[in-house]
Amino acid sequence: MRADRKDEGYVPELPRVDGAAYLVAYLWDIGPTMVAGMGLGPLTHEEIRAWQSNTGVWLQPWETRILRQLSMDYIVEMRDAEKPGCPAPWNGTPSPAELSSVADRMLQSIRAMAARGKK
Repeated sequence: MRADRKDEGYVPELPRVDGAAYLVAYLWDIGPTMVAGMGLGPLTHEEIRAWQSNTGVWLQPWETRILRQLSMDYIVEMRDAEKPGCPAPWNGTPSPAELSSVADRMLQSIRAMAARGKK
C-alpha cells in the first residue's frame, strides 16, 4: 500500500480491538511471524514460551492459542494483501440496508450543507 500510494509514511486504518489490545501488543512484541523453512511461519509454542520466560509475562493457555491463531491469520492476510484489489481484512461486504443508510446520511448532510450555503 505504501508503494502504491508512493507514501512511505502511510499507515492504513486498523480495526478496533477493544478488550484484546494487550494480546495484539504481545503479538507485536514477540513478532507476528518467524522464519520457517523457505519463508515465514506462524509463532510456535516454543517461541511464545521463550518470550514469556524472557519477559516474565505468563499467559493463560487460551491466550497462547489466540497468539498462535493471530500469527497464522497475519500470514494469511499478508499473502492475500499482495493480490491487487485485496480489501482490508476488517471490511466486510455491506448489506443493502447498510448501503441505504449510508446513502441517506450522505443525502441529509448534502442537503444541510446546501441549506447553510443559501443563508
